[in-house]
Amino acid sequence: MTYYELLGVARDADFDAVKRAYRSKAMSAHPDRNGGSDEKMREIQEAYDCLSDPVKRAMYDVGDTHSEVQAEIEAAGLLRVLMDEAIDSFAMHLPMAIDIRIATGLENINQKVRALTTKRKRLLRWRGRVTRADDGENAVEAIVDEKLLAVEKELLGLNYSADLNHRARALLAVYDDKGEPVAESDAWREQQLIGGPT
Repeated sequence: MTYYELLGVARDADFDAVKRAYRSKAMSAHPDRNGGSDEKMREIQEAYDCLSDPVKRAMYDVGDTHSEVQAEIEAAGLLRVLMDEAIDSFAMHLPMAIDIRIATGLENINQKVRALTTKRKRLLRWRGRVTRADDGENAVEAIVDEKLLAVEKELLGLNYSADLNHRARALLAVYDDKGEPVAESDAWREQQLIGGPT
């Protein structure tokens, strides 16, 4: 099934049509709804993320759907950024400094996931709590559903970030810093240039 079929939109659907279809499908696929599941929600989110981004959509339309390859490329890019920052900060042991940054990033992600999970539980308590006397749309339920979708989307983004950090850590494993600490060798060179003590 294509992303277009999954969302129920035509191949030439504009951004607004894709967004409307996503919201409708996400409401019914939400894990807390009857018939919904995490798997369905992930599929719909993946389809929306692709079709709502013009570059990803163009790549998808020509058949380039290598999400694993894309994740590896993004993880390599993350690792390069972390390497650049570690070099600029004159880290004493480059791989260790980068690993610490990754571990810190993962802990921050985990804290956010825990906070969002708590928020999700609190939102779920509002389900069915406020009712209407007539058959009209329940605004409270609609607001709760919108907030739950926002939480789910943020959780998916955090899970993807965590995955990139884990991939970057795996790529880092092949590096080893065998030289003397950069900060010490730089200080030694500066002393040699100005004729100071060795």
